[in-house]
Parts: sequence; C-alpha cells; structure tokens
Amino acid sequence: MIQSIERCMTLLELLSSAGPEGLGLGDLATRSGLKAPTAHNILATLVELGYADQTSGRHYVLGVKARQLGNRGGLVQRLTQHAHGPMSELVQRVQETAVFCLYERGKRRTLVALESAHALRVAAQEGEDDRLLSTATGRVLLSLLRESELKRWLVGRSLPDYGWPEVADLTALQAALAQIRESGHCSFSKDTLIHALAVPLQFPEYGLRAALGVFYPRGRRPADGDDWELLLRLKDTAAKIMSFKD
Repeated sequence: MIQSIERCMTLLELLSSAGPEGLGLGDLATRSGLKAPTAHNILATLVELGYADQTSGRHYVLGVKARQLGNRGGLVQRLTQHAHGPMSELVQRVQETAVFCLYERGKRRTLVALESAHALRVAAQEGEDDRLLSTATGRVLLSLLRESELKRWLVGRSLPDYGWPEVADLTALQAALAQIRESGHCSFSKDTLIHALAVPLQFPEYGLRAALGVFYPRGRRPADGDDWELLLRLKDTAAKIMSFKD
C-alpha cells in the first residue's frame, strides 16, 4: 500500500462524512492519526487540485471535483445533451463548423462537433486529443488552468510547439494565455487555410472548464478581418450552454 495515497484517501473520507460544516485542521489530524503539518500539506494539495475547499471559518470541506467524481459520467452526458440545442442554432445561423470541448485529464475532449453544410468546410469529430497548443479551443482551455496546473501540464512537453511557434517558453505562454483571459476569446489562423475563433465556458459548481469554437475556411473570413459579429453569436451560445443546471 502506498502511504501517501492512503493518507490522502483517509482525509477525503473524513471530509465526505463531515458534511457541509467541515472539519478543522486539528480534528482532521486527530481523526486521521496524522501530524498536523502532514495533514495540512495534504489538504493544501487537495484544495489546489479542487478536491477540497476551505470555508471562511477555516474548516475544510469536500471540494467540487470530489463531489462530482462519482457522477461525472452522467453529468457530462447531460451537459452534452443540453449543448446540442444551442449549438445547432449557432451552426444554422453562422453556417460554419462548431465544437464544444472540455478540459479533462490534460486533454481536450470534444463532446459535440457539428459541421457546416458548405461543400468547402472544416471537418470536426468528437473524441480526445492533446492538441491544446495548436487549436483555438485548446488555447482557451489552457487559459482556464491555474498556474500550478499549467506547469504540470507542460511536464514532458517542449516549447515552442509546432502549433504555436511564437510561444518560446513558459513566460511567453503565460503572457499569451493571460491575453486570452483578458479578451475573453481566442482568434487565430491555422496553416493560412483555416480561421478559428473560440470562447471559454466555466461551470464552477460542477468543476468543469470548457471552450466553444467555430472553424471555417480562411477565404470566408470578412476582408477586414472583423470577427465581431461572429464573436457575439459565439458568446451568446456560450451563455445558453452555461445556463445548464443538473
């Protein structure tokens, strides 16, 4: 048995049985048989990862991710069903391909992919991939990560990436992602043939982070490069999807 995992699970089980009032550090240390500094370090990590939270009274409670862990599959399925309606309306209006993606386990998971009816269109498919640096929705998903999560995601990866050559190191990546957060969207042209536009969606009560994107042949982009009308439609659709309640 791995001791660190055992200690972590013991604390999670105590938080699960404590209810909404939670438990203080002293109580958790006593009940788990851990020294207070050890319990504190584990709890700090659980809070950082979203599996625990701390109340204003400095009690620890079960975090969003832990509460949703057992029901995540059904939750995502219901969210996917909810997103289909607003996305169908979006595709009918803009006549371009649209995708709805989640950030899961370091990957981009496309839940809904609806293609344009144009003969010349951008293809899209559901499923998982690790193309977060080279897609608009992927970049938006990265912009939603905490700094510690971003650094963990980069382990084993090298910059610059072929899909984002102007981002040469972590500092440049952090600056680029901060710009996406500030503007509320990501817009870029890929391989001079495809233009992509994406916006963030967050479901904090469910611990989910998502992105909604539209992709189309660059030749259909307005001559002045103005994406404003399309961006408004994209944000309106995102707001409809974020109205989801389970």
